[in-house]
Amino acid sequence: MSEEVDYNFPYGALDLEQDDPIKQFEKLFTEYSPDRWNEEPYMGRLLYNDDNKEYYLSFSHYTGLGFSLSFTLTAFGEGKSHILEAWQSISNIDKRFYFVDVYSDCLMSVATFIKPLETFEFFKAFMQNPTNFLQMVMNSKLMIKAEHIPIHPINGGTLPEGIAECYHLNPKTNALEPIYPRGTLDTEKDISNVPLF
Repeated sequence: MSEEVDYNFPYGALDLEQDDPIKQFEKLFTEYSPDRWNEEPYMGRLLYNDDNKEYYLSFSHYTGLGFSLSFTLTAFGEGKSHILEAWQSISNIDKRFYFVDVYSDCLMSVATFIKPLETFEFFKAFMQNPTNFLQMVMNSKLMIKAEHIPIHPINGGTLPEGIAECYHLNPKTNALEPIYPRGTLDTEKDISNVPLF
């Protein structure tokens, strides 16, 4: 069924010498190297339409964290759409209020990033049988209903006191460091770094 799935990866990332669509992106995860994800966009998607339903699996990459997955199942009819299911990948729920800027104005919860090999298993399952993908999602400890992931303040959510609106990962210390608005005085930088593990 993989030939019926529409998929989009960062430009130049796919091995187009392979006929099998899964083989085209397999090594991006089984032989993962962050260098292959350094060019924008840092995201992509897999899409399948069947009987007025859309199965949509999108992903974003962040070096040092891995991949954040989002799955939605949407029904279409009479000129309207209705989201039936919305799920998000999950690794450490305790880090759900810490957000990183993956690309311009797209802040992702650190808790939603999973490992490359785990990501590949989801992609492979989607490509092989997208209409049965929801069952895998519901049975996985690596997926959670999207409603359990906080919304960033840019989109109307709130954060607990003492947590910055945005962080970046320092690969040398393996800690999340708060990003302050330009011009913030050192004496005003009062938010602690957060160990990733």
